[in-house]
Amino acid sequence: MAFSALIVLATCLVSQVLAHGGVVSYTIGGQTFTGWQPYNDPSSQSSIERPYSSYDPILSATASTISCNNNGQASAHQLTTSVPAGTQIVAHWSQWTHAQGPVMVYMAKCPGSCTAANSATLDWFKIAETGLISGTLPSGVWGTGQVMDTLSYTTSIPSSLAPGEYLIRHELLALHQANTPQFYPECAQLTVTGSGTKTPSGSYLVKFPGGYSASDPSININIYTTEAASTTTYKVPGPPVWNGGAIACTSLTTSSGSCFLQPLMELGIVDRIAMGFLYSLVLQLDIPLVTIRIRTQANALNLTVFHALNIHAGPPAQGSSHRASSNINPS
Repeated sequence: MAFSALIVLATCLVSQVLAHGGVVSYTIGGQTFTGWQPYNDPSSQSSIERPYSSYDPILSATASTISCNNNGQASAHQLTTSVPAGTQIVAHWSQWTHAQGPVMVYMAKCPGSCTAANSATLDWFKIAETGLISGTLPSGVWGTGQVMDTLSYTTSIPSSLAPGEYLIRHELLALHQANTPQFYPECAQLTVTGSGTKTPSGSYLVKFPGGYSASDPSININIYTTEAASTTTYKVPGPPVWNGGAIACTSLTTSSGSCFLQPLMELGIVDRIAMGFLYSLVLQLDIPLVTIRIRTQANALNLTVFHALNIHAGPPAQGSSHRASSNINPS
């Protein structure tokens, strides 16, 4: 009997060592919250994180457990923490072993108490993602590679998000096995406070299951093909990121390094005219490289402007030229 018990214990320990990973704690506004511990006794745990049973992956894009890596229910001693909109949230993993794949963070508003809500029935919206950062599909730098290095991922709740009870869902998608995606989602319960008034709608919202398809080329992918070896782009699966309707200047190189284009226009009137307006402004300000991504709740819009000039105080130098390209993709 003692020998059998040792075998069982050893098997359990080996399973944990060889397993892949899951969120085990959160830092929210500088305060640390212990997450769910899947290999501990569930009856004695109380956490803001929803329960899940192991670090093992979900292997189907349409699995019934894909919303929060469980049956959709809260734990017996479920906790919720209050957090002001705009607060930074850091998810922590105790281990992670896969360097190829995206990181995604979603939220979902509960119709009442989140403790009573089934996560599979909620409408989810994405607030952050990190896919292929640089390099090629098989050997480049990915979001999950950064998690492997730091065992953490940092994002912020949109500052304009309306108050209420929400679930937040951190998901790692491992693509290291050809055409065999591995999903690792975990959720926690939050009560968002503040004076925000906005919530996403339309194409920003998805269900889980339902938000992904097994035929999605970003999911059913072999990153080791000859073509993949020279591919330097990757579209993160799921809906577009909702940033609260704010104008986000994601990359701007100026003499001061500041993102001064952000307050130039009011939300709600951003439309295709903005392309010409912003491009002419870029030319007048003589900015060498600017990438502007604009998204509003009512009229989702991506705008990218490149202006290839060096910053200088006087007029353009002899032989300098303007080059611009724009791409507007309604979502």
